[in-house]
Amino acid sequence: MTGAVRTDQTETLTSQTRLRLAAGDFLVLVGLLAVGLYEHRTNPILEPVAALETMFPFLFGWAVAAVLAGVYTRAVATSPWQAARVVAVAWLAAMNVGLLLRSSPLFDGGAAWQFNAVMTGLGLAVLLAWRVGYAALVGAKST
Repeated sequence: MTGAVRTDQTETLTSQTRLRLAAGDFLVLVGLLAVGLYEHRTNPILEPVAALETMFPFLFGWAVAAVLAGVYTRAVATSPWQAARVVAVAWLAAMNVGLLLRSSPLFDGGAAWQFNAVMTGLGLAVLLAWRVGYAALVGAKST
Protein backbone atom coordinates (compact mmCIF):
# COMPACT_ATOMS: atom_id res chain seq x y z
CA MET A 1 0.00 0.00 0.00
CA THR A 2 1.31 3.44 -0.86
CA GLY A 3 -0.94 5.59 1.33
CA ALA A 4 -0.21 6.79 4.83
CA VAL A 5 -2.79 4.57 6.53
CA ARG A 6 -1.76 0.94 6.68
CA THR A 7 -4.40 -1.68 5.98
CA ASP A 8 -2.10 -4.61 5.29
CA GLN A 9 -0.39 -6.07 8.31
CA THR A 10 1.54 -8.86 6.61
CA GLU A 11 4.90 -7.56 7.79
CA THR A 12 4.50 -7.76 11.55
CA LEU A 13 7.04 -7.25 14.28
CA THR A 14 7.29 -9.27 17.44
CA SER A 15 5.32 -7.90 20.37
CA GLN A 16 8.59 -7.24 22.17
CA THR A 17 9.93 -5.12 19.31
CA ARG A 18 6.67 -3.16 18.98
CA LEU A 19 6.69 -2.55 22.72
CA ARG A 20 10.35 -1.42 22.58
CA LEU A 21 9.60 1.00 19.74
CA ALA A 22 6.46 2.37 21.42
CA ALA A 23 8.33 2.83 24.70
CA GLY A 24 11.12 4.65 22.86
CA ASP A 25 8.60 6.87 21.08
CA PHE A 26 6.88 7.78 24.33
CA LEU A 27 10.17 8.37 26.18
CA VAL A 28 11.34 10.72 23.41
CA LEU A 29 8.06 12.64 23.50
CA VAL A 30 7.84 12.75 27.30
CA GLY A 31 11.44 13.98 27.40
CA LEU A 32 10.72 16.72 24.87
CA LEU A 33 7.56 17.79 26.69
CA ALA A 34 9.29 17.67 30.11
CA VAL A 35 12.09 19.93 28.85
CA GLY A 36 9.48 22.31 27.46
CA LEU A 37 7.61 22.37 30.74
CA TYR A 38 10.80 22.98 32.68
CA GLU A 39 11.79 25.80 30.30
CA HIS A 40 8.42 27.41 31.04
CA ARG A 41 8.88 27.19 34.81
CA THR A 42 6.85 24.05 35.45
CA ASN A 43 8.67 21.23 37.18
CA PRO A 44 7.10 18.00 35.89
CA ILE A 45 8.20 16.11 39.01
CA LEU A 46 6.84 18.64 41.50
CA GLU A 47 3.72 19.38 39.43
CA PRO A 48 2.71 16.03 37.93
CA VAL A 49 -0.91 16.97 37.29
CA ALA A 50 0.08 20.02 35.25
CA ALA A 51 2.65 17.91 33.41
CA LEU A 52 0.13 15.19 32.60
CA GLU A 53 -2.41 17.76 31.48
CA THR A 54 0.14 19.14 29.02
CA MET A 55 1.50 15.77 27.86
CA PHE A 56 -1.67 13.71 27.55
CA PRO A 57 -3.10 15.31 24.36
CA PHE A 58 0.13 14.76 22.45
CA LEU A 59 0.80 11.26 23.76
CA PHE A 60 -2.79 10.29 22.97
CA GLY A 61 -2.51 11.85 19.51
CA TRP A 62 0.72 9.95 18.87
CA ALA A 63 -0.76 6.64 20.05
CA VAL A 64 -3.72 6.96 17.69
CA ALA A 65 -1.83 8.34 14.68
CA ALA A 66 1.10 5.92 15.03
CA VAL A 67 -1.15 2.88 14.97
CA LEU A 68 -3.25 4.18 12.07
CA ALA A 69 -0.17 5.13 10.03
CA GLY A 70 1.50 1.76 10.57
CA VAL A 71 4.50 3.06 12.50
CA TYR A 72 4.92 -0.32 14.23
CA THR A 73 5.48 -2.48 11.13
CA ARG A 74 8.64 -4.26 10.01
CA ALA A 75 9.09 -2.00 6.97
CA VAL A 76 9.08 1.14 9.11
CA ALA A 77 11.28 -0.43 11.79
CA THR A 78 13.97 -1.52 9.32
CA SER A 79 13.96 1.05 6.50
CA PRO A 80 15.19 4.59 7.25
CA TRP A 81 13.24 5.94 4.24
CA GLN A 82 10.01 4.25 5.34
CA ALA A 83 10.61 5.37 8.92
CA ALA A 84 11.11 8.98 7.86
CA ARG A 85 8.03 9.01 5.64
CA VAL A 86 5.59 7.21 7.93
CA VAL A 87 6.80 8.76 11.20
CA ALA A 88 6.57 12.27 9.68
CA VAL A 89 2.99 11.68 8.53
CA ALA A 90 2.05 10.14 11.88
CA TRP A 91 3.61 13.02 13.84
CA LEU A 92 1.80 15.67 11.79
CA ALA A 93 -1.48 13.82 12.38
CA ALA A 94 -0.66 13.40 16.08
CA MET A 95 0.03 17.12 16.39
CA ASN A 96 -3.37 17.91 14.92
CA VAL A 97 -5.05 15.68 17.49
CA GLY A 98 -2.86 16.97 20.32
CA LEU A 99 -3.32 20.63 19.44
CA LEU A 100 -7.06 20.26 19.00
CA LEU A 101 -7.29 18.67 22.44
CA ARG A 102 -4.83 21.08 24.06
CA SER A 103 -6.66 24.11 22.63
CA SER A 104 -10.06 22.81 23.72
CA PRO A 105 -11.82 23.73 26.96
CA LEU A 106 -11.00 20.22 28.23
CA PHE A 107 -7.44 21.30 29.06
CA ASP A 108 -6.30 24.38 30.96
CA GLY A 109 -3.95 26.82 29.26
CA GLY A 110 -4.74 26.52 25.58
CA ALA A 111 -1.97 26.65 23.00
CA ALA A 112 -0.48 29.69 21.28
CA TRP A 113 0.63 29.40 17.64
CA GLN A 114 4.30 29.66 18.67
CA PHE A 115 3.88 26.58 20.86
CA ASN A 116 2.24 24.78 17.95
CA ALA A 117 5.14 25.59 15.63
CA VAL A 118 7.83 24.64 18.16
CA MET A 119 6.14 21.38 19.13
CA THR A 120 5.56 20.41 15.52
CA GLY A 121 9.15 21.11 14.49
CA LEU A 122 10.97 19.77 17.54
CA GLY A 123 8.70 16.74 17.87
CA LEU A 124 9.31 15.89 14.23
CA ALA A 125 13.07 16.31 14.66
CA VAL A 126 13.40 14.14 17.77
CA LEU A 127 11.06 11.42 16.53
CA LEU A 128 12.77 11.27 13.14
CA ALA A 129 16.23 11.16 14.72
CA TRP A 130 15.18 8.29 17.00
CA ARG A 131 13.19 6.24 14.49
CA VAL A 132 15.42 6.76 11.43
CA GLY A 133 18.46 5.98 13.58
CA TYR A 134 16.78 2.83 14.87
CA ALA A 135 15.74 1.74 11.37
CA ALA A 136 19.25 2.36 10.01
CA LEU A 137 20.80 0.29 12.79
CA VAL A 138 18.27 -2.56 12.61
CA GLY A 139 18.04 -2.47 8.83
CA ALA A 140 21.82 -2.74 8.51
CA LYS A 141 21.81 -5.77 10.83
CA SER A 142 19.00 -7.52 8.97
CA THR A 143 20.60 -7.34 5.51
